[in-house]
Amino acid sequence: MPTVNLDTASRLDIICRKGDTFDLTVDFGTALSDAYAAGDFKIQVRDTDTSTGDPQITAQGTPEFSIDSGELRLVLSSSLMDIDGGEYVYDLQSDSSGLVKTWLHGFFTVIEDITE
Repeated sequence: MPTVNLDTASRLDIICRKGDTFDLTVDFGTALSDAYAAGDFKIQVRDTDTSTGDPQITAQGTPEFSIDSGELRLVLSSSLMDIDGGEYVYDLQSDSSGLVKTWLHGFFTVIEDITE
């Protein structure tokens, strides 16, 4: 029987440090600025993929997201990154005029920091 896979999300595991500014630029190989605006993007970091309630981290639109030369940049402030060290899960989605697309997903590992 034929199969169609509509899951086009790429897996990208992220390792970062608690309390540091998070700065990630991704080139998806498509002209994002033609079809998507920075305000269309959202990221959530949760304890598990079945967690309910408030996420550990959530950011949507500007100023955290920007698009330049077709690349998506996500910058999370050090205060947003002030979460306990550990292994979490995340996904990064866009919602452009009701068309929701998951671009990235994976583990989001936060390493504890020494300096406060």
